[in-house]
Amino acid sequence: RCSQTYDDDNQSTTHNPCNPIMSDCEDSEGEEDSRISQLQSFIAENPDSEPGLTIQFLEKLGGKSGMIYGGMCFDEDFTLAHFLIMGILNHEREGKKLTAQIEESKGVLKAFNSSDKRQKMFLVAMELYIMKERPKGISRYNEVLKKLWESDIVEDEQVEWWQNTENTLQQFSPEFNLDDAVVIREVRANDASIVYSCFNSIPPLQSGLKFLEWLREGE
Repeated sequence: RCSQTYDDDNQSTTHNPCNPIMSDCEDSEGEEDSRISQLQSFIAENPDSEPGLTIQFLEKLGGKSGMIYGGMCFDEDFTLAHFLIMGILNHEREGKKLTAQIEESKGVLKAFNSSDKRQKMFLVAMELYIMKERPKGISRYNEVLKKLWESDIVEDEQVEWWQNTENTLQQFSPEFNLDDAVVIREVRANDASIVYSCFNSIPPLQSGLKFLEWLREGE
């Protein structure tokens, strides 16, 4: 297992682009950046908008000094990926499978992930989203990765990168837990006795490794 920090130039990175903010508010972790609701409003008011126009609006909002779960993030690509996920996949999600939402929104998601860097940051932002908002999704995360790959939202090289950089999320979340990062990447169904922080009870698991094994078998 390889643990690396993110650096687009394949060099080590030590700074943390997201910093927790001290606050007297007990629910500061739940603070949501207002740009997420602005994106949601744009999508609701323009349901037939071309994917590229939605991304142009997102980029116009910008991702500088983005508020993410009570912390301020200074990596713009990661922040924009988080805004997009929260604005599309976490909005009106009641009763919807994540894979179905990805299918519905694949045009916009593909338009956003136009570079290797954005695909990498999108995968890390998806990891954070699963951990914080939909932890039961870990049990079938291979299906999520498969849907993202089949929809040409992420390439297999970037999934391999994400798989091999277990501690990347540590740069963006002060509550990073290495056990969770290992589980979402490597735990198969027959390893479900492993205890990790997202669940009180352990369901059968199919991790990122399950998807990559499927991908390699088809080569």
